[in-house]
Amino acid sequence: MLSCCGEFNDALATYILQNREAVLERNREIVFRNLRIAQEWIDNEPRVTWQAPKGVSVAYIQWDIPTDDEEFCIKLLKEEGVLLVPGNRFELPGGARLGYCAPEPVLREGLARLGRALRQFD
Repeated sequence: MLSCCGEFNDALATYILQNREAVLERNREIVFRNLRIAQEWIDNEPRVTWQAPKGVSVAYIQWDIPTDDEEFCIKLLKEEGVLLVPGNRFELPGGARLGYCAPEPVLREGLARLGRALRQFD
């Protein structure tokens, strides 16, 4: 018997729809907890600002560094293992798209590594 991903996707979607309140509650908890962690990091990171998002798991951060977004993000990925989407990809130079819906230890470590990379400009 052959099976395809469509059957799995349908079963998963059915489960989620049947349990949507529990799934939404879990996701809201993760997003808002991680938003607080990211906000705390930004409050203590002199080179980064943002317009705090409301209920989503990604945001655009702006930074004050004398280098190209793309160049910085590639170096950040290669040297620190942190993936950000450069702002110039959204016609928003001077920052990056930050996703913060990750397990708490991963988020904290990623922010610490990003902060370390930004210190090179101090």
